[in-house]
Amino acid sequence: MDKNYAEYLINKIREDYNFISEDFSRTWSHIWEEIKFLFDDYVKAGDRVLDVGCGNGRYCDLIQEKRAVYKGLDNSNGLVAMAK
Repeated sequence: MDKNYAEYLINKIREDYNFISEDFSRTWSHIWEEIKFLFDDYVKAGDRVLDVGCGNGRYCDLIQEKRAVYKGLDNSNGLVAMAK
């Protein structure tokens, strides 16, 4: 992929998610039952979890309840602010 186009896409996605961050956070606030088993079966006390594309950090509490260390990264400043 052309570097300039890749940078354009990264910036466009950031702008779009910053624009919709409030609605996104409101509608993506819960854990989907279909993936809850990942946290139940695979996250254990003392684990370190890196959530790339963490959005509003909706998995943070669940992972910390397991006494695991949670770190989240996202391209959207608006969603990171909500995750904090």
